Amino acid sequence: MRRPLVLAAAATLLCAGCSTADAGHPDKPAAASSSPSSGSSSASGSAVRAAVAALRENTAGFRQKIELEGDGKVYGLTVSGGFDFAADKGHLAVDLPGGAIDHSDQIFADDKIYISGVQGIGEGT
Repeated sequence: MRRPLVLAAAATLLCAGCSTADAGHPDKPAAASSSPSSGSSSASGSAVRAAVAALRENTAGFRQKIELEGDGKVYGLTVSGGFDFAADKGHLAVDLPGGAIDHSDQIFADDKIYISGVQGIGEGT
């Protein structure tokens, strides 16, 4: 795992998570509070750079549940883990009961991703 790639992904997620929406209508963007010529894009860029710099020194943990539908069935996918951005390391545990892979663990360290729990999956799958 390369640090710039991880930081770029984190910045992208941060930007997506910080986007504004009208509270009454989540799919409708909120009205802009400043004109495009007021330098708001420069301020936004500075805010993102500051957030990425702060993220480099921190950790993040998460747990996400997703429902996938296919062939008339619903599958529950759970992804949990954490990242230490300062050490450039992390781990994920992925559970998909009833899927092709019930459980896998992924470790991000030393510029590599180590995956366990994918036995029985043929090459090219």
